[in-house]
Amino acid sequence: MPLDNEASTPRPGGGRPPPLQVAGTTTDANGWPQSVRGVACGLVGTSVMTATLKLEQRARRRSRGPVDYDASGHVITAASTVLRFEPRSPAGRTALFLLVHWGYGSAVAGVYPALRSHLPRPAALAVFYGGCQAMAMTLFPTVGGTLPPWRWRRAMLISSVAQHAVYAVAVDATDRTLGARAAALAPSSCLVRCIAGHDSPDR
Repeated sequence: MPLDNEASTPRPGGGRPPPLQVAGTTTDANGWPQSVRGVACGLVGTSVMTATLKLEQRARRRSRGPVDYDASGHVITAASTVLRFEPRSPAGRTALFLLVHWGYGSAVAGVYPALRSHLPRPAALAVFYGGCQAMAMTLFPTVGGTLPPWRWRRAMLISSVAQHAVYAVAVDATDRTLGARAAALAPSSCLVRCIAGHDSPDR
């Protein structure tokens, strides 16, 4: 991904080396396909959001109801509605919550590197954050059994906006870190391209 000077190295003839192509999938100098890099960013973002939600729950432990729908039984309701499967035991409900929380949170960020390859970083981050917030405000009322967002408690709405911002910023920061590592590995990736026939040192 050549934006922000990531994974790019000047060539003798000018310009930047093309991204590696593996089975039609764009990869960076780490050798990671875009989608895999995005899921890794999403895993980190979900981990950070989970930690901040825990802190918020402790700080607002006297709050009426959940502090954020992303950390509530409405996640299970939404998943059960979509999957048409409702676990009957507490253990099953917990397992479904964890599967959706970590799986969905990681997978959503799979699109972020693609956004980054078409938009400047600030714009990509804004679009990604807006999409995450819009999905939360759409899915919870439609399949999760909550009120529409304009009827959410003020504290709930603030929490949702803030927590998704934390998630999006963490995804972006991880993508930036992986991009810096890819840039450091760029010289060796150019050698790989030469060996694989993607590039020629005589050009």
